[in-house]
Amino acid sequence: MRKPQNMMSTGENVSDSHLERKALKRPDSFTVAVSGFFTDLLQNTRGLVMILGVMIAAGVALSWYSNQRDTVSHQAMDIFYQAEKLLEQESKKAFPQEAGAKQDPSTKKSESHAFLSIDVDSKFPQAIAKLREVSDRFPKARAGFEARMQLGSLYFDHGQFEKALDWFIKAESSGAEKVDRAAALSSMGYTQESLGKPSEALASFQKAISVGEVSMKGDLLLAIARCYESIHDLAKARSIYDQVSKEFPGGDYSKTAELLKSRI
Repeated sequence: MRKPQNMMSTGENVSDSHLERKALKRPDSFTVAVSGFFTDLLQNTRGLVMILGVMIAAGVALSWYSNQRDTVSHQAMDIFYQAEKLLEQESKKAFPQEAGAKQDPSTKKSESHAFLSIDVDSKFPQAIAKLREVSDRFPKARAGFEARMQLGSLYFDHGQFEKALDWFIKAESSGAEKVDRAAALSSMGYTQESLGKPSEALASFQKAISVGEVSMKGDLLLAIARCYESIHDLAKARSIYDQVSKEFPGGDYSKTAELLKSRI
């Protein structure tokens, strides 16, 4: 009878030992959870490191690009200022009688000899060359736009309207701000008027007003009305003058519009 008891005891020990070993080989839920957490953390960390690396690289690239753009912009403006200085010096040579004359503080220095028909290229060779350099080297910089507008204004002020129009067209295509594009289009319109092309001028003024630069609307509406007069569409001209009076009541624009309308 004892042997069976011993055998049963031994069997229980064997079975218990077997269960214990089996249990040791199988991870419990806590171990699985912890292991999974660190595995996910490792995988996610690698992904985060990669994302962080890409972000850092992008930031470095953006910073480099921004610094380069600022450097180019400053360089362009430096050359543009050199061009303006040359223009001032050459203006004194071109108009020596004005160098020592008393200047009316209400007018710009260039206004006293503006609209004199002269050969701009021969009178301002260094300034023209420097302005062209800014335009060619820095086509997308603010200074490039300013140089084109300056060149257009120089040719316009001294009666070379075809050359002026070319530069205003180039300026319009490179204007970054609404006011830039509106100013260039407006200058195109005035130049086309001076060339005896009121229909083309009308299109330029209408395009300028469509840009939406509020500060120029009064001048542009008056210019549009003037062009309608030039192409003999007097009814449309009156309508635009009435619009000016309605949108700018009591001001200089409305007074000018009423005066011009009365002359039709």
